[in-house]
Amino acid sequence: MSHAYLEFVKALLPEGTSVRCDRDAPTTAAEFEQTVFIWDGDDFVSTGIDFDAEIAPHIDTIKRDAALNFIRVERNARLFATDVWVLPDRSPTQAQLDYRQALRDITDNCPDATLDENNLVTGVTWPTKPE
Repeated sequence: MSHAYLEFVKALLPEGTSVRCDRDAPTTAAEFEQTVFIWDGDDFVSTGIDFDAEIAPHIDTIKRDAALNFIRVERNARLFATDVWVLPDRSPTQAQLDYRQALRDITDNCPDATLDENNLVTGVTWPTKPE
């Protein structure tokens, strides 16, 4: 989540600003003030961003984007693990082809995907891998 979160924060700041976050994804103004800083040339200082006005309204979107990124990484690993099925000298079964298509479609089929309080993906049902 920190990547999506930091990208969102960076978009609120002048281009080229270095941002540091000491927590995965602060979800309150107090956490934000204590853990997200920018480099002013000499030290890391407060961002000056109004968390409640500029970030809090977007937390759900940030979590969804992060969840979809995690899902894509897992999906790609599962596709890679089954690439052998579709090598030129192989004949994949229809179940194998359907499984791989379901993996490619996974981000379109999980509209409720998000991260829970432990930053674990929820709201996704993975297709069953055929034998």
